[in-house]
Amino acid sequence: MPKRVKKYLLISHIQIFLLLSLSITIPGLVSATSTTPTGTGFSEWVRRIASGNALQGSSAVTIQAGASVPAGTYSSGTFNVNGQLFSATPTNPLAVVESSAGTTVASGGLPIQGAPAAPSVPGQITADTAITKVATPGAAAGSALIQGLFWGVALYAGIKMLGGLFGAGEKTTNALANAALVGGIGGGAVKAAILSFRPETTAASKVNFLGGSFTPGQLGFGAGVAIAVIVFLVMYKDTKTKIVNYQCLPWEPALGGANCGECNKNPLQPCSEYRCKSLGQACELVNPGTDAEKCIWKSKNDVTSPTITPWEEALKPTGLRYVPLESRPNARGTRIVSANGDCLDAFTPLEFGITTNEQAQCKLDFKNANYSAMQFLFGGSNYYVTNHTQKMKLPSATAGDGIVLQNDGTFDLYVKCQDANGNVNEDVYLIEYCVKKGPDTTPPVIVDTSIPSGSPVRFGADAVPLEVYIQEPAQCKWSRMSKPYDDMEHLFTCATSPTQLNGDLSYTCTGNLTGIKDRADNQFYFRCQDLSNNTMVQSYPFVLKGSQPLTLLETSPNGTLYGATTTVPVTLAIKTDDGAEAGKATCYYSAPTTLGEPIKFFSTESFTHSQQVDVGAGFHQYSLFCVDAGGNTANRTINFTMNIDQQAPRVTRVYREEALKIVTDEAAECAYSLNSCNFDLDDGIKLQYSKPDVQNQHFVDWKSSSTYYVKCVDKYGNQPDPVECSVVVSPKQFLNATNN
Repeated sequence: MPKRVKKYLLISHIQIFLLLSLSITIPGLVSATSTTPTGTGFSEWVRRIASGNALQGSSAVTIQAGASVPAGTYSSGTFNVNGQLFSATPTNPLAVVESSAGTTVASGGLPIQGAPAAPSVPGQITADTAITKVATPGAAAGSALIQGLFWGVALYAGIKMLGGLFGAGEKTTNALANAALVGGIGGGAVKAAILSFRPETTAASKVNFLGGSFTPGQLGFGAGVAIAVIVFLVMYKDTKTKIVNYQCLPWEPALGGANCGECNKNPLQPCSEYRCKSLGQACELVNPGTDAEKCIWKSKNDVTSPTITPWEEALKPTGLRYVPLESRPNARGTRIVSANGDCLDAFTPLEFGITTNEQAQCKLDFKNANYSAMQFLFGGSNYYVTNHTQKMKLPSATAGDGIVLQNDGTFDLYVKCQDANGNVNEDVYLIEYCVKKGPDTTPPVIVDTSIPSGSPVRFGADAVPLEVYIQEPAQCKWSRMSKPYDDMEHLFTCATSPTQLNGDLSYTCTGNLTGIKDRADNQFYFRCQDLSNNTMVQSYPFVLKGSQPLTLLETSPNGTLYGATTTVPVTLAIKTDDGAEAGKATCYYSAPTTLGEPIKFFSTESFTHSQQVDVGAGFHQYSLFCVDAGGNTANRTINFTMNIDQQAPRVTRVYREEALKIVTDEAAECAYSLNSCNFDLDDGIKLQYSKPDVQNQHFVDWKSSSTYYVKCVDKYGNQPDPVECSVVVSPKQFLNATNN
């Protein structure tokens, strides 16, 4: 038996002996010191302490007839007081007080009329009949509290001593002990409350509760048990860590190519490369894009497994190298060592790789197993490729981080690869490396932060949450000045278990950087100390740039817009300024009809932002939202109305006033032909505007011998049909404006 276990058992036996001895000795001590024959045991001793040696307490004491009555308060019985009989009731108790002259004095009670006086010694109060002395409510309550405290402490000590012997863990023992302590005190408090608030209740009398009848002690015990159970359930925590390897991987077609020909059977549905490869890992589309396109089983007769060799370019960090394993053929294993051939440093972010002579899927494990039973896909990918890479975070060679290394700090990784036809190298490929043993003397290194140093932060952000990533388990602190680790004021919360590695194989420390000033550079410094007390001697500097509010300078469109089609393209536009990067931002939009999240502008991440949307006739409303690199936001709602004009311009007036003048109902361009309406506007003769800024009044020189075939088009392209005119003006139909 180990010395440590023997020592623990010896201490436990001594504790048990002391506890039993104490429980036996205390009642004897109490009985030896008691001067009142009616007091027995520990409870009587407690009553004496609580009441200054007066016989008061929660337990009733029987006094025989003719006996001297000790001081106290009596709520029942018959008493002889100097030859006069008195009756004590709960509503008229008899109080007996010991005077300084050694005599007793009584007050209260009810005189018994007509009862013969019994002989009595002057100055002595005796019991005429057998009576029961009942404690006063206050004394009874105090006694109940002390009893509850005693039993709570006794159970606490007993559980702490015995928990380990019965196989309970430290957390379970602590939870049980604390529950017993609180339950004992709580049970005593419940009993004390009953005796205090119900003066007629004695320790022996019963109280109705939940349809039953119970003594105060029974109710206190039940309450104590209930309280103990609740406390235990709150405090007890049984934590177990289980690592689950969960991967979301692409779908894998079946091995081989037995079903490749299915892709060629439907002449109405040509075989695509996707359909071909989905039928089997070894299916391949040949002669693509030709009449001879076909899906075939590539290398149908291949029965050779892939060959594996180390991939030099994948080995990181710089300075590592592969060396052949002497115990295996060169083609069957390699060892990863440092530049001088030594083991690798603890917590090295190791990256290595292999190449295969054909497309293959590879797996690795810490034990030699069948390919299907191996735990990990090489590099976490199930693709069939020729180059494979794997990243790992090396542990410490000590057991302090919770990892038990095999072979005195040496790792063996067993690798197997499978080609598309299911051929697997049964002769496993071995990759070996070791971690340096001995004490860890290297301080931790901060490899990254969740927010890059120098990043802007939101205006008014007094505190900024930050994650700091380190290469080994450690505790980290921060300060506004570069100072030793022990002097830094603020502590990060850090992950220190190997099960808490993040996706980049680093340990994460989280905390809030506070006191961020707007429109200023906020300088911080970080330092970390690993579990071996190695401490960073240089601070890691970190800067957050305070910003100002983001501003939307211009937004459009607004007001009333016009279009000539049922759906009109409209450009939403924003111009931003200020903020974290002088206005550089990313903008989004949404409309009442938009479902889900706001939509990012097509042209954004700058100072000007635009997005084209298609709208129909009517009222439209868009919510615009922009955010910059610091998290500053700005938003605005724009409204506009779209009027749809699909009618060609109408001629509302034609007259002659030195020239032929034509007025249209909207701005338009007009042209004429002297032959017919069947002409193109671009081929016609343009009419001029009467005034440059009035584009619905047109004129042309008048020739009385000509007929004018006029067509007009508005700015939306609306114009008459090809063989129609907006107006035809003939001299036979035209009157001089002066003769109207």
